[in-house]
Amino acid sequence: MSEQLVESEHRVTSLELFFDLVFVFAFTQVTTLLLDHVSWGGLGRGLLVLAVLWWAWASYAWLTNTIDAEAGPAMAVILIAIGAMFVGALAVPEAFTGIVSSSGWRSSSSW
Repeated sequence: MSEQLVESEHRVTSLELFFDLVFVFAFTQVTTLLLDHVSWGGLGRGLLVLAVLWWAWASYAWLTNTIDAEAGPAMAVILIAIGAMFVGALAVPEAFTGIVSSSGWRSSSSW
């Protein structure tokens, strides 16, 4: 292996693995959303949520590969992102319930 490749290797940190675990939890929450709304519309909404989660995960994967995740400020930002992602993951099953329309009418029925 060339010396340049060895220098560019990046070992995965425990923080990155924990962050991935939070995303796995978020992805499993999508299955709960799909089970609650078994229809073509429910499938579409589940795929929409899955696409947003996938985009967020890919962005943070790129970020942690670009910077040193163990550095002070970067670690603080990643910890805040982990907390925000966990709260967001808890909200996934109820993502499309209780939507307020432009007329102010609140729909509490499931789609």
